[in-house]
Amino acid sequence: MKRPLGCLSGVGIIAVLVALLAVVLLVIATGGVLFSPGDLNAQGDGMTFGGVKSHAETGGNCAVCHAPPWSSEGMADRCAACHTAMRDSQSHLAQFHGILWSGGAEQPCRSCHPEHRGSQASLTEVKVNDFPHERTGFSLAAHRSGSGGEALECADCHADGVTAFAVATCDTCHTEVDAAYMAAHRQDFGQQCLNCHDGADRFSDFDHGDVGFALEGAHAQISCGGCHVAASHEDYARAPTNCVECHAEDDAHRGALGTDCRACHTPQRWEGANFDHTQTSFPLTGGHLSADCAGCHADERYADTPVECVACHREDDAHDEGLGQACAQCHTPDDWQDAKFDHAATTFPLEGSHSEAACQECHVAGRLKGTPAQCVECHAEDDAHGGRFGADCAQCHTPDDWEDATFDHATTAFPLTGAHQQVRCEQCHRDGRFSGMSTDCASCHEDPAYHRGLFAQGCDACHATAGWQPARLDLTHSFPLSHGTPAVSSCRTCHADTLFGYTCYGCHEHDPAEMQEEHADEGIADIGDCAGCHPNGQKDEAEGAED
Repeated sequence: MKRPLGCLSGVGIIAVLVALLAVVLLVIATGGVLFSPGDLNAQGDGMTFGGVKSHAETGGNCAVCHAPPWSSEGMADRCAACHTAMRDSQSHLAQFHGILWSGGAEQPCRSCHPEHRGSQASLTEVKVNDFPHERTGFSLAAHRSGSGGEALECADCHADGVTAFAVATCDTCHTEVDAAYMAAHRQDFGQQCLNCHDGADRFSDFDHGDVGFALEGAHAQISCGGCHVAASHEDYARAPTNCVECHAEDDAHRGALGTDCRACHTPQRWEGANFDHTQTSFPLTGGHLSADCAGCHADERYADTPVECVACHREDDAHDEGLGQACAQCHTPDDWQDAKFDHAATTFPLEGSHSEAACQECHVAGRLKGTPAQCVECHAEDDAHGGRFGADCAQCHTPDDWEDATFDHATTAFPLTGAHQQVRCEQCHRDGRFSGMSTDCASCHEDPAYHRGLFAQGCDACHATAGWQPARLDLTHSFPLSHGTPAVSSCRTCHADTLFGYTCYGCHEHDPAEMQEEHADEGIADIGDCAGCHPNGQKDEAEGAED
């Protein structure tokens, strides 16, 4: 029988397991590291971290930095356990490292801090091009190399450590490149370079419009020192923005137009100024647009130039101020000669035929002010009434047509109603008489013989303007007017010839002899007054009556 290999024997397998266990225990004891790849850094800055002043003082205890494979910790956590300042938000180191980590997850510490390279080897190794310097607010896009073409290192700008920066460093380097330029630049802007520069020559995205004074036209071509004469950066914020502060010597008006130069001048060019007259209380229109500026603004007088027409057009006033000084009532800036007057603006608006009349027909001899407005002043010859209606022609006549006169009788003490509205004027107003007319009916309607004198002149007691016939009786009547009929009987039913007498025989047939005999039997001798015995028209009312 062949014997198994020694390593596969029972004793061999047990030996392998014991060896593996020994390795595991060694890994645990050394923090998961079996051997050291090199000596640790022995340099220190005098500060104590985790009880030691350098990595070499850890005594080869790998577990200080290396966590076991099965641990949830990483090497960065072990670094932070000692370097607690890394987690202190007030620490410059923490702020510096925060820049590195601001782009996302934290970078492994060993990316910049390699170890096991010897006791005197550098513990920090950072390449400028690998550092996201733009996250600090200052890009290295224009600072990859120095004036001699050599690659820049962190220490070239950060001589006292990466967390410190001296602004004078900018001046030192750039003076070597162009000393004259830097001398002038310092004079204009001072030495606070970072207030304007961001390392990419973008002036920190400075927009002059953000300070309320956008650079336009010729202003964009002027050097900063041309306006900002102060040397310090702080004084730049106090630079004047009023045109007159820089252009006082260029003001040909010598202050006569005030200090708002922008009303005429633009940043494009100081000469060739344009003034927008519409921004004043006197916009230029019509012929004024082509007027010579000096013709209105004599002796460069601007602020208090008069705006009254007469100030410039007194010699053109053909009325010799007879119409006052309000020239704009008739004249316009388009053409002085083409004058138009709005009569509606006066107390006598032109209506109807008046609007077609020539001015001189009413304004005789050029008289305009004080022209009378009474109709009779112009229409006295047209007054067919000879003045009998007074001077208020407008009561009947209108400006549309003098002949087509209408009179509103309702404005008088005798309004026309009913049939009176159809009567011609001359039927009542004989001989052209209008005033003082009587309003009594009898003055036109003669009292008829049927009741002459019975009712005096109170015609309207029975008659109405709607029609003279039929007449109604509003007077007290002792005998029922509805006798023998449901309606009111006509007066002539009983009063056939005159109202002074009446008869019942118009309706009641009778034989005089028979009626006499019948009434005699009742003891009534006089049968001529029927209503005396029959006041209500009833036959039985007279029974037992005595004469």
